[in-house]
Amino acid sequence: MKADCQDIENTDLTEPSELLRLAKNGDSNSMAKLIEPEIDRIFSMIMKMVGNKQISEELTQEVCMRAWKGIASFKEEALFSTWVTRIAINHTKNFFNSAHFKKTKATGELDQEYLDETPGAETQIISQQTREKVRNAVAELPNIYKEIIWLTQFEAKSYKETASILEIPIGTVSSRVNKALHLLKGSLGGVE
Repeated sequence: MKADCQDIENTDLTEPSELLRLAKNGDSNSMAKLIEPEIDRIFSMIMKMVGNKQISEELTQEVCMRAWKGIASFKEEALFSTWVTRIAINHTKNFFNSAHFKKTKATGELDQEYLDETPGAETQIISQQTREKVRNAVAELPNIYKEIIWLTQFEAKSYKETASILEIPIGTVSSRVNKALHLLKGSLGGVE
């Protein structure tokens, strides 16, 4: 998935700190070079959370634009990729709290084409149903647990990376993961 905000011209700039400096000063080519490597990763993360390709593409583009508009305020206390991930998480949390999400959830608009291609049709349907149940259960978690599960389970971020992204201590990450998994186990019952 490539978003519209990646119109990149070839330049000789390769140093991230130089690209960042130029982007903060309004250079759109430098910003494009910074954001472009993040687009597929952000889309994938959002797709795992939302389960709808069209909505995920829209949210990814919106995240890209938010990063573009907010680059001047980026404080460089974390990596650029961590900052963009945080924007994506916040934007997706806002989506889950929106009326649009509640409508999508009520109508069951999940992509059937986003199934694994290797298993047989019956396995794919069961697998999709299980993923949908898990995704819905995660969506029902309080935000502090939802974001922990997204990062540690869906994105396979380490506790250290998760702590950095969420700006919380590693011990807090660990306790929230345990609590979130306990809540999920209770809400999913027999789903494995």
